[in-house]
Amino acid sequence: MPRFTTVALVLSIFATIASGQADPSLRWNVYVLTGQSNALGTTWLEGDDVSEWGPGTDPADAATEFFWSNVDANNISFPPDLYGDSAGTISTLQMQQGDTVGNDLFWGPEFGLARELYALGAAGRTLIVKATRGGGGNALWNKTVFESNNDDGHMWGHLCGTVDQALASIAATGGCFAVRGLLYMQGEGDSAPEAAMSETRITDLHTNFKAHVNSLYPNAADQMQTAVLEFAASTTTALRVESALGQIDASLNNADIIFIRTTDLPLKIDNLHFPRDSKLEAGARAARALFGVAEPYESVRYVSSAGDPQTAAEVESPPMQGFSETGFDANVTSQGVLDGTEPAWQLLDDSSSVNPTLYRSLPLFDLGSMYQGGWVLRARARVVSGGGTALWSVTDFADPGWGIATGTGTMNGFRLSRLAGDELHVSLWAQPVKVALGPGSADAYHTFELRGQPQSTLCDFYIDDVLYAQDIDFTTSTGGSGLGDRLVMQSGSGSGTGRDTYWTELSITALPVNAPLPCGFAVQYGTGCAGQGGFIPNVSMSGCLRVTESFDLDLTQGLGGANAAVVIGYGRSDLTIAGDCALYIADPIPTALPVVLSGALPGEGSYNTLLDGPLGVPVPLCFTLQAFVFDEASPLGLSVTPGLEIRID
Repeated sequence: MPRFTTVALVLSIFATIASGQADPSLRWNVYVLTGQSNALGTTWLEGDDVSEWGPGTDPADAATEFFWSNVDANNISFPPDLYGDSAGTISTLQMQQGDTVGNDLFWGPEFGLARELYALGAAGRTLIVKATRGGGGNALWNKTVFESNNDDGHMWGHLCGTVDQALASIAATGGCFAVRGLLYMQGEGDSAPEAAMSETRITDLHTNFKAHVNSLYPNAADQMQTAVLEFAASTTTALRVESALGQIDASLNNADIIFIRTTDLPLKIDNLHFPRDSKLEAGARAARALFGVAEPYESVRYVSSAGDPQTAAEVESPPMQGFSETGFDANVTSQGVLDGTEPAWQLLDDSSSVNPTLYRSLPLFDLGSMYQGGWVLRARARVVSGGGTALWSVTDFADPGWGIATGTGTMNGFRLSRLAGDELHVSLWAQPVKVALGPGSADAYHTFELRGQPQSTLCDFYIDDVLYAQDIDFTTSTGGSGLGDRLVMQSGSGSGTGRDTYWTELSITALPVNAPLPCGFAVQYGTGCAGQGGFIPNVSMSGCLRVTESFDLDLTQGLGGANAAVVIGYGRSDLTIAGDCALYIADPIPTALPVVLSGALPGEGSYNTLLDGPLGVPVPLCFTLQAFVFDEASPLGLSVTPGLEIRID
């Protein structure tokens, strides 16, 4: 059958499926939320009225299905004691039952998740299943611990049981669903042994939960990503840092685990729990990451234009934006200026003995996130006289994955020098890379960037968005023993009389690790029946089943040279035709795909065609498929494949 004919016919069939789905509302994407108090979502310490601590309203709330069961923080048994649940029914998104110690109601990142998915145009229906707990360490979510002692691992059992109930409700309606995301926010309650096992525990949770869902509903969790939301106050104790670093390592070693930064989000006065806006943003970040549109995370940034200053005195100093100072004396000038209309921070060094420096520390998990997804060091400046330096550094003992084996560490950044009166020269720290920008260049502001490659020691060098050098191995640049893990702006010389630079921006940004867009799946069911020679034909689809991709339809093991028909329906069936042959599709559409098998002998017959994704039809597109091979010498005059349930996203 010519390909153009096949394509036209298949597109017609897809359009028929889309327009005539037995119930288009039965197409679901499922997201599961679990974890401790910030996943549960406290509401105390935020005011006396729901208008202050509630999530407000949004059209997504009524458009999102919701199933929940939240465990009391004091529970020590399985089945657990609950704060409350949805009584085993799927409802719409809403706040949940509170406790007796200040939380009138609970709600967490589920609202931000739902609203961002809605805004991103997520296809089909969205179901969020929430199974959280008021506190506790990661052992509570561990399958092995649960199997050893149900009470000690009760959150694993509760998570699976809650999700099983929700999915059974969908399956009972004939719904076509996929579990797309597991959101996990936990870690501040880990004990020392639990913190040490953080990487293993999150990896096990992802692997075991995916396997659990697939054991009940084959392939339903094949494309599941686990979004680990960084827990609040992750920098405040050594145990919390260890837990967070373990979660980052889990994401580095498993492409289906994504670590999402939250340390920039404000906390309540208790310095442990997220208030309303932070909960909404945390959930939205998870949605964007799972949708493949995660954003960069600015670990540190100074910008002179903050607050739109109109005078030099209004320009915020770097210390006002979290930087510290060192190496200043009476011969150093550090102040805001208006350079024409451009607000800037002036760092003028007329000393003969100091190197004035403004710096901010880079925590270990900032460095880890930079390694994970890549990074950008960005500086914007104009050199008035002499020069200046901007760089970031990491010590070898803090090395979060770059492989800095010896010495004091590495330093990476820019040395700026004004030469020949009006020409700017730019060199990289301890690297044989030097750029002369030409006459007049020193009189203008320029943007300098190092762009680090993910999970690599290589970076690329840009000036004003133009690439000047690439694949620079920054670990060959020896660090200074006293600099530490920092982002630094300085004059650049201990005796640099007259080194005067105007800075408008200095930042270090960790780039995101985005989830790939999900593919659909094809699940085989039933047994089929044999034709000549005892061969049972088989039908399959392979490739990424997504409307933007192409995928293969394969029919094999049929009678060579025989005619066959691929028939499509809206659901599963198991209706005996005769003998051991059965019809496995329900509500078949009137149009079938006719094919002719290659080969000449029984079992040799095959057919393959490359199908283009059906752009323009609503997704997910869910249907069933079965092939019939005409075989006059067989007892029934035909042989039949098993059924194939298909979801195209």
